[in-house]
Amino acid sequence: MLLLSFTSAAQVVPENDSIKEFPQPEVSPELFRLGQDESLQGENVRNAEDTTHSASKATWLSVALPGAGQIYNDKWWKVPIIYAGFTATGYYIYDNNRQLEFWSNIIDQRLDTGQTDQYEGIYSDNQLFTIQNTYRRYRDLSIILTVAIYGLQVLDANVDAHLYNFDVSDDISLQWEPTFVADPRMGLIYGASVRINF
Repeated sequence: MLLLSFTSAAQVVPENDSIKEFPQPEVSPELFRLGQDESLQGENVRNAEDTTHSASKATWLSVALPGAGQIYNDKWWKVPIIYAGFTATGYYIYDNNRQLEFWSNIIDQRLDTGQTDQYEGIYSDNQLFTIQNTYRRYRDLSIILTVAIYGLQVLDANVDAHLYNFDVSDDISLQWEPTFVADPRMGLIYGASVRINF
């Protein structure tokens, strides 16, 4: 609850070397609104957090077995996406490595033995090195993407575990009302009470 207050100070009037204050009005205890609003009790109050759900457990499960943290967080639908990513990057690692070995063998055959190869007259030596480096770069990029998918699924499990008890209901509202707060020193303080439900 956010309490915005507009206060007025007690007026002090000097009179013959004495201070005179205005009388304080009688105040009912119901006017004290120290953050205790009856409307916040009941169904608007969030349930206590589930302390049995552990973010560190979800993280370690994902580290040990990709997708296990998502299963622990009841996000089963993410597991096929994770393994589809691993399958795709694994295929590209395999294919690019196979192409790299093929073109490396062509280069070795041409430079080391001096034999003619099937690409003699089609590709120059520089072009063969360019092709070899291209497949090496693609293979390395596929390995980096595999590590990134692994890291993202661990991060996803950790974040999902932290947000496991987060309230996603449709009750998002902003309410304000005039407020009177009784202060023993200053009397009644007039203000506005702003309450945000989310």
